[in-house]
Amino acid sequence: MGLATAETRIVTARHQREEPREAAATKAEADRRIAEQAEDTAAAAAHAALPDDQRPDHPDMYAVSLDEIAVLLNVGKTAAGERRQAADELIRSGYRG
Repeated sequence: MGLATAETRIVTARHQREEPREAAATKAEADRRIAEQAEDTAAAAAHAALPDDQRPDHPDMYAVSLDEIAVLLNVGKTAAGERRQAADELIRSGYRG
């Protein structure tokens, strides 16, 4: 069972016990975490797919504009910049997903 499936089941169980408004907030947070994990996995896979002689030590965090990140993540530019910076720091510290 993947993380997404487990989280969905947990959210569903909570939904049956919680008020609808609280359940919606809980599900939105779970969906956000699942989306973040998918983004991280996709970026790491794309980086790993490059031939060794073409793979940089770490991806260029400026290769994608803040506008594109903000649209894809449905956040503002400030949040997009923070997410891009956090991802760069994780990669530089050796995180491989």
